[in-house]
Amino acid sequence: MPPSVVLPKSNRVLISDRDFGSVSRMLGLIAVLVFAMGVAVKLSWLNRAIDLKGNQAAWDAFYYHVPQINEFITNGFRPDYTNFIAMTPGLHLLYAYLARGFGITSFAYDSGLLFAIHSLWMVAYLALNMFIIGKVYHRNNAGLIIVLPLLASAYPVYSWVWPTTDLPATVLYLTAIAIEFRAWREINRLTAYAVLGAAGVLLRQHYGFLAAVPAGILVANAIVHRTRLAPRILLVYLLPVVPALAVLTYFVSIWHGLVPPDQAYHFAPFSEPVSLAHVFGFTGLVGLPFAVSLWRLLTEPATPAGQSPTPSVLAGNNRTPIRILAAAIVCGLAAVMTLPLNPSVAAGRYGSMLWTIEGKLPSQLLRDVYLWGAISLGAAIWIAVATLCWRRREVIPTVVVYTMYAGTLLVQEFCFQRYVEEPILLTLAIFIVWQTRLPKAETIIWGVCFGGYMLLGWIKLFQGFGGFGQ
Repeated sequence: MPPSVVLPKSNRVLISDRDFGSVSRMLGLIAVLVFAMGVAVKLSWLNRAIDLKGNQAAWDAFYYHVPQINEFITNGFRPDYTNFIAMTPGLHLLYAYLARGFGITSFAYDSGLLFAIHSLWMVAYLALNMFIIGKVYHRNNAGLIIVLPLLASAYPVYSWVWPTTDLPATVLYLTAIAIEFRAWREINRLTAYAVLGAAGVLLRQHYGFLAAVPAGILVANAIVHRTRLAPRILLVYLLPVVPALAVLTYFVSIWHGLVPPDQAYHFAPFSEPVSLAHVFGFTGLVGLPFAVSLWRLLTEPATPAGQSPTPSVLAGNNRTPIRILAAAIVCGLAAVMTLPLNPSVAAGRYGSMLWTIEGKLPSQLLRDVYLWGAISLGAAIWIAVATLCWRRREVIPTVVVYTMYAGTLLVQEFCFQRYVEEPILLTLAIFIVWQTRLPKAETIIWGVCFGGYMLLGWIKLFQGFGGFGQ
């Protein structure tokens, strides 16, 4: 049985019920405020024209998601349904049959009623975020700073105001994290993942990976603890995958592939390493506050509790960040020299902040240097995370979930910011704050950077600019 994230008593921070009660009320207030601001965004765009090409979520809702819902409202589900989307239509079927039950014949892309129905996902999104923040606060009562990176991404709000599947997908992702923050009986945990994985496949094919999270965590723990894994135990932990595979098999049987026939050009099985370069590059752009904290964690002595670090251990720790930087620089250089990283709408490299900045640079030399720097810093951050897991013999489940998710990005051609922003911020924030209290200087850096990023996202929401394709 893999170790859970429940902490040893000696490592717990003792927090009184009174203190945690006040924090719970604060988190509730934050959730209500975010919800109210999202409603304000929706109200501000009622009866106002919006440039669809300037807002990815509105574009997707108008051309893809709402037409698919209306197709099912009109004709119901049949194996040869008209495909407006490349994903499995579970959410669209749910909304269509709700509409038919209420006698609704169609939705507009900016329908207030559809927004109200879709708001249930935002309630779940906020509740899960507050639950996770509360759990981290139990570990580290200076950990409320993670409110900022966890809520810094505006994409869930875009996907709420203009209904798309990004917000529901994020809710399923957060649910997996929340499961790992609870001390459940293993049979209950595996059952929960079986349901979650099947729901993930119904929402988006590749979210079926959630069913394999228990097995992923089991393998990761075996690696960092340097232990041998019994195959029969691994098979037990793979049982939640069976329902997800059954659902996927049905859609493959009616599509004769992993995507609908007229959307097959989106499918690129394990031929898109550019998506991983995008993960590294975008991490490098938004991850400087994380890099500062990780540098400190890497230079702290890795010695057993109660023992003093020897000079050789300290020297080794001080050299570790330099070695990681050297490896990351080589990784960044290899990516720039071997991968097609120029902005390209046809190739799915557009909209993300990484491509947008690159496209504004005046020369190829500057573009190469920029990409080299961003990808190298992002690679250094993720190598540092892996190094700390190995050194401390501890796997934070959020890291495993994100690693598995990043692997699923290899099967499609689009390198969009909305695919990576929220999971990156979530994973790195929890990983760092779970292990350490931030000194005052780092807290200020996090507050300024992520607070500013959040503010910019909300300004863009009220302006209606979502960055086409992000």
